[in-house]
Amino acid sequence: MSTATTTNTPNLVRLIEDSMHRNQGPRLGLVHELDPDGVHVLSYQMLHNDIEWRCLWLVKLRGTMEPCEILMDNDLGVLEKHITRHRCPCIAGYGTPGEACLRCNRVQ
Repeated sequence: MSTATTTNTPNLVRLIEDSMHRNQGPRLGLVHELDPDGVHVLSYQMLHNDIEWRCLWLVKLRGTMEPCEILMDNDLGVLEKHITRHRCPCIAGYGTPGEACLRCNRVQ
């Protein structure tokens, strides 16, 4: 079973605000370029200095389908509060044959 981690734009803005005084974060102007209805995907996450998550995000910007990559450090609790974890065999294009996807209900 595959897992995907996503967030919406209001929650991504909160994560950007949390990253402001940390080692890694996007440029300030990026907030105004975000697609207000975008879904943003956490593509990589690692514990950094035992106090925060360092995350690589694929971010949806206005007017383009090509994702923008941003590297961002976030407090452990703040990140968990502003993300959604999805268990979905469809995300990676595989799953157990005959099993319905928990997200889209499609049978594999």
